[in-house]
Amino acid sequence: MFLKGFTALGLLVSAAFLAVGQTSTSETSPERRSYVRMFQFSPDSKTVVSYTFEGALLSWDLESRKLQRSQKAKADNTTFDPLGNVLTIEAAAEGIRLIDAARNQEVKFLAIPDFTYLYKSVLSPDGKTLAFTEGNYIEFIKIWDVTTGKEKASIKRPDPDDRLHTMLFSNDGATLAELGRSITLWSTSTGKQLGSIKIDAGLMRMTFTPDGKMICVSGFDNINPSFIKCFGALGASSGREMLSVPADTSSPFAFSPDGKVLALHRHDQGIFLVNTATAKEIAKITISVDQNSLTQMSFSPDGKLLAIGAMQGLVMIDPATKKELFVL
Repeated sequence: MFLKGFTALGLLVSAAFLAVGQTSTSETSPERRSYVRMFQFSPDSKTVVSYTFEGALLSWDLESRKLQRSQKAKADNTTFDPLGNVLTIEAAAEGIRLIDAARNQEVKFLAIPDFTYLYKSVLSPDGKTLAFTEGNYIEFIKIWDVTTGKEKASIKRPDPDDRLHTMLFSNDGATLAELGRSITLWSTSTGKQLGSIKIDAGLMRMTFTPDGKMICVSGFDNINPSFIKCFGALGASSGREMLSVPADTSSPFAFSPDGKVLALHRHDQGIFLVNTATAKEIAKITISVDQNSLTQMSFSPDGKLLAIGAMQGLVMIDPATKKELFVL
């Protein structure tokens, strides 16, 4: 079934795939490979669902490497919910709609007083909290409870003129990080600032480590043309640089589920695995796809696969053997 390994809600969505424009195939094939915009593994690591720039939702069985389901879906401002369903987050009259892209059905409407228009938005990993901003002059970040449809917190940004590049929840949803000229950490329950990390560099991408103890960014400065740096996000270590390694600034990077390995890309050199405790390289992995088009990097929940989204499809790597296995 579609989304094998997901919970009941995921299986409900799979029924819609069976009814609306789905196809199936018995094997992977080059003509089915598409430019991967984003992807997500099932919790049991047996299935991966990708969404392509061509607007296709693809579900792959990883044991057989077979394409199980394919469906066209229109989704512009998109995210995955915890079950692997693609949600569109869009502005509507007097609020925000969360739409199941596969079924083109509204799953939640947040009625927001004096709503103007949606600028940035991000859904927490558990799908229960939405952070968003309105307009070009970003004075506030709003935190809403998706389940109750009520506002949890309103965050007043210290400098509304500071361009907001992106926002990100910690894995437990308790902290929201915003990336502008610096990194600012906020409590999602109270809206209070937890810390600010000032970095004299151009910053591109951001992620938390799996345990939420570090916040990591890719960027560049006058000394290092490209790097990934990690800083303490909690307690006494907050703001302290904990890890720094060279990496391609614009490419994605990812941590293994146990946080012991950092996977990163260096321009035209391949994928590198780095020991996060020592900052030493563990391995260099050659990949067969165009390295200028990488969109996302993620380990499977069981840590046995490293997936990379690219123009030619979804690359699967075995972290144990340090080799590319196949491309979906």
